[in-house]
Amino acid sequence: MINSKTAIALTVLSELAELEQNGSLTIKDMSDAAGVSSSYTEQTIKSLRDHGLIRSRRGPGGGYVLNQPADEINLSKVLELYGDSTKVKTGVVERTTDALLFEIQHMKLSDVLKERQPLAASNA
Repeated sequence: MINSKTAIALTVLSELAELEQNGSLTIKDMSDAAGVSSSYTEQTIKSLRDHGLIRSRRGPGGGYVLNQPADEINLSKVLELYGDSTKVKTGVVERTTDALLFEIQHMKLSDVLKERQPLAASNA
């Protein structure tokens, strides 16, 4: 239901939230986590950066970090950035989409982390 850029953005944000106080991710780290090319990842995260959800950190250990705490990042904003909040106009799909969007309006990135296994654990 969501497009690839939204999926990449949510993956990147989840990975950054895991590191929230303890580090940053490079474009390569993010592209590896999302399973896509570095150039596609860079195009995708531009919106996250432009809308203040992430920022870059220079120097040793530099890369990207969350620009605000995970519990302040609303998932519906991420969907809107990539056009996935547009309602589908047919039957059951419309009702499902509306229900999903209603739930997501109240979810924060930190809520997703409670349900998610760390990437390292899922690759073991």
